[in-house]
Amino acid sequence: MKQICSVLLVILMFELFGCSKQSQSPVQAVATHPVQGSQATVVPSEPAHLFDGDFTIIETTDAVPMRCKSAFVITTKEAQFEMAEPGQRYGETDVGGGPFRRLIFAGIGHNECFIYYERGGRGHSYQVDVFDIANQNNAKYIWGGWSFTGVADLQQLRSEVGKGGFSRK
Repeated sequence: MKQICSVLLVILMFELFGCSKQSQSPVQAVATHPVQGSQATVVPSEPAHLFDGDFTIIETTDAVPMRCKSAFVITTKEAQFEMAEPGQRYGETDVGGGPFRRLIFAGIGHNECFIYYERGGRGHSYQVDVFDIANQNNAKYIWGGWSFTGVADLQQLRSEVGKGGFSRK
């Protein structure tokens, strides 16, 4: 019985603290995560170019298109899209209630959308997820990154991602 407990304890320690480090470089090529059964593709090796072009900035969760929300839900493995509005109270720490994500802003481009948000809970961070929405029925996760430092607008987001200020998820 002691041996079984010891083995379980070691397994738990590996799960909690991990044994391997993954590269956090935001400029690596990364396969997309298909949302609705499509084949994965490879995104450009420079994620900063994902923010090139014109984006319509969105400042409420209600205005985020459903296909972007659906892709986000599948990517995060959540049951539903749950995110506080900018400035609203949310689960900033691991104590308290409410959603653990709060929208800062989102953007819709010709073939992409992104959601930039705060992630609370254990270890507060700022995160961005980018989705390919060119196919109406099959949005795909393209890239995601995180940082401990927030940005105020799309121009700063482009700059920070471009210079490696967001680590790849």
